Amino acid sequence: MTHDCTLADTNMAGTNIQITHHVTLCLFIYVVVCNCISSFTTASAQRINILPTDPAVCTGDNITFTCSLETTTNAKNQIKPVLSSESLVASTSTHLVDYGTAEITLFNVSGKHDHVAVCCILDNTDEICDMLTEASSILNVYPLPIEVQNFSCLVENYDRSLNCSWSYGKIYERFKEPEVTLLWKSGDSPWMHCPYLDIENGICFWENTEPDFTFREIQMKVSLEQTCGKSAESHFLTDTSKIVKPNPVVEFSSNVKSSTCIEIKWQSADKTYPKRHTVKVSGRWKDDWVSYKS
Repeated sequence: MTHDCTLADTNMAGTNIQITHHVTLCLFIYVVVCNCISSFTTASAQRINILPTDPAVCTGDNITFTCSLETTTNAKNQIKPVLSSESLVASTSTHLVDYGTAEITLFNVSGKHDHVAVCCILDNTDEICDMLTEASSILNVYPLPIEVQNFSCLVENYDRSLNCSWSYGKIYERFKEPEVTLLWKSGDSPWMHCPYLDIENGICFWENTEPDFTFREIQMKVSLEQTCGKSAESHFLTDTSKIVKPNPVVEFSSNVKSSTCIEIKWQSADKTYPKRHTVKVSGRWKDDWVSYKS
């Protein structure tokens, strides 16, 4: 019995040894597999940054985008910037700063660059560059503003209202329009904003309840500022005493006194300010005009 027990102990010991080796082997395989998965995750989940993000750029500008890896530890591939439109590559320059940083510069930006995506991807990948790419930046190109043209003003009946208008000299696309402001002042007074500004039609309107604009020189400046930071400013000096449109005369009547005399009467709509009236009379069978100044 003793011998059997010894054999049993020996067998049991052998079994223990086999189990121990089996567990050790499993643990070793588990550690190796885990280490492999961990390394793959570290290499493939590199966070990529791009600056600037969705910038506003004026036509004719140059702009540089910078791609960078948040960390280069265990990085397997270099980073590279690419464009969503291959046709624009000729107007760019790419520069590798170091292993984890690269730059791309777009020269003389124009309307064809508008809404182009710049992407940062890892080298040796088949990732396509578009606005859905994780590290992407969309270029927003704005036309340069120019000074306004055909600026003119008119005063209605001396002090009733002042109306100034202008044209923009070019057509700005929808959502690409510059911000427009009109400031005005008289003498040493501070600059004041246009009280009623119609940007779309290029009109500024003053009523007689606004600060007095009658019979004086007024300085005006119209500013156009684009989202990309460029601006254009136009300056004008207007003498409101010389741009008055009086109200039409009232109680106008005519009376034929004789074959050679016609009497014409009228009343001025406003007698506060002196006016000069011009009467033009034409004969029924003649084309010549005869002018009379009162």
